[in-house]
Amino acid sequence: MGSEASRAESESIIKDALRRDLSLFESKERLTSLEIRELECKYDMNSIDFLEKFERGDLGDDQDYFVWWSLIRGLEAIRSRKNKIKRMLLP
Repeated sequence: MGSEASRAESESIIKDALRRDLSLFESKERLTSLEIRELECKYDMNSIDFLEKFERGDLGDDQDYFVWWSLIRGLEAIRSRKNKIKRMLLP
């Protein structure tokens, strides 16, 4: 019985940590999305068009473009991690 209780407590601790991480990734996702939207407005271009043009080399070397590219790739990683955590929290 003690072993089962210990296991249940461990699972509870792990799930609590995963929920905190999920909350953190959701906050990161919101902030990163906001930064991306600001760049989309500034350059009057959506991120899909931006990525195509940037990766073809059609836009030049403006520092904002490198930041924008990094934010998009970072957002993809954040969403991937967030989805993995959600799957781990499923009953």
